[in-house]
Amino acid sequence: MAPITIGARGPGEDGDAVAALAACHGRIRSFAATARRLAEADASVPASEIAAAAQAVHRYFTVGLPLHVLDEEESLRPRLVAAVGAALDRMSAEHRRIEDALQALVPTWEELRARPGARLRDEALVRAARDLEALLEAHLVAEEREIFPALGRLPAALRTTIREELRARRR
Repeated sequence: MAPITIGARGPGEDGDAVAALAACHGRIRSFAATARRLAEADASVPASEIAAAAQAVHRYFTVGLPLHVLDEEESLRPRLVAAVGAALDRMSAEHRRIEDALQALVPTWEELRARPGARLRDEALVRAARDLEALLEAHLVAEEREIFPALGRLPAALRTTIREELRARRR
């Protein structure tokens, strides 16, 4: 399992709102893949790596992803509803399905953080992690195809305001 860096600023982090949201999507994909790899881990993976991955995944999906959802619900939705209302409605419904999927996984990551040898190759966990990864990927692709272009067409001043709102949520 590859080491995980949390809090590192990536490409697009200092860019406009679209670049910042795209960078968030990259992190979501990365942590979803880590959650899947964690679920698929076997006894050959050192306990310290399992615990660190469980802690990182737990932290991201309980802190980072909820901030991203707030970014979309509070900063994008009100400004884009006229242009892409149906896509925003789907986005919000998908956020609820993702939250439901996470409810089942968060306690497992807490358990793996405390007891890294627990639940190795547990088929229910593997299936749940794979389902989460697939749900997130479909959600991200739809946003990138439908919502990001609409965001990119907003006036520059409004995109700057949105970017500042995203930054403020992380202070």
